[in-house]
Amino acid sequence: MRVAGKKLKGVTTKLQPPQNGIYFAVSISALFVWMLLILLWILLHISPPAIAMGSLGIIVLLAFSLYVYESIYGKSIYGKSATV
Repeated sequence: MRVAGKKLKGVTTKLQPPQNGIYFAVSISALFVWMLLILLWILLHISPPAIAMGSLGIIVLLAFSLYVYESIYGKSIYGKSATV
């Protein structure tokens, strides 16, 4: 990757097992909070457009969460490695 004409080297830092557990717990907690906020918004603004946008928001949130999981842990939920 180049920034301002300088090549940056990718430095990867692996999380230790206790850090993995903490990161996983915080990530799942944040996911549930966002899901509850979206569901609450849908229920407070109950209409077909609100349901459609809320559903789209949930799908995008789940896709982003899957991407973060695969990029942090380096494995896919589908059984293949995320890095090819």
